[in-house]
Amino acid sequence: MAGYQANAGEMMSSATTIQGVASDVEEYKAKVTASAVGAQDFGRAHTAGGSRYLAGLPKIAEAVASHAAALKGLSDKLRNSANGYDWSDTANAQNLSNAGGK
Repeated sequence: MAGYQANAGEMMSSATTIQGVASDVEEYKAKVTASAVGAQDFGRAHTAGGSRYLAGLPKIAEAVASHAAALKGLSDKLRNSANGYDWSDTANAQNLSNAGGK
């Protein structure tokens, strides 16, 4: 058979890999918000810039969390699709077994 094929096993494997990557990405959220750098570390002349830096960290952490959530959503959709293909293949095999008036 030429062309594209759907393989439920490969879809499940990809979903598992993506889920692992999502967990790794999610761990960065805590690392971003737990900065060891304070506004005073930017020096007296740049304390205002340091404050803006620290205020931006929660926004970056939120973006990281959103990215992890999107990856988890993709993983879930792949897993559901794989289950759908598996169910469809099983149902079609049963239909073929029943064909011919058996």
